Amino acid sequence: MSGISKEPIKLADIKFRSMRKEDIPSVLQIERALFKDAWNFDHFLFEIEEQEYSNPTVLEYQSSIVAYFVCWIMFEEIHIANIAVHPDYQRMGIAQYMLNYIERELKTDESSILLEVRTGNVPAIRLYEKTGFKIYFERKYFYPDGENAYVMIKMLK
Repeated sequence: MSGISKEPIKLADIKFRSMRKEDIPSVLQIERALFKDAWNFDHFLFEIEEQEYSNPTVLEYQSSIVAYFVCWIMFEEIHIANIAVHPDYQRMGIAQYMLNYIERELKTDESSILLEVRTGNVPAIRLYEKTGFKIYFERKYFYPDGENAYVMIKMLK
């Protein structure tokens, strides 16, 4: 994954902006490096162009996309459908920074933030618990490979 340095960064230097069609190749690089059941180009394009309640967002640092998320804002819930940090930028606080942004900037009358996470993804589960999420229940065979998912929720009200 070229074009990205591994030096520590200042979170305040990261810029959040709406994902655009031309961002998808960079987003896919991250997606495919992290997920065995990666979304494809059309998934992201649908979120950008057609999904009315979607909020696809990229995080840029020095003109490179270092992270992204897709949230669905519907009913009284913010649903994090996809969230990822470039492998070279993990463990630098970016994921927690994104979660804080989602809660602070996307919250209107929503009363909760919900997400699914693989039951075997212990580092992500610990991060979500650290930021106030609780395991709500387990979805059996949620992922294409048959792995279960925890549905985690953070109450905002």
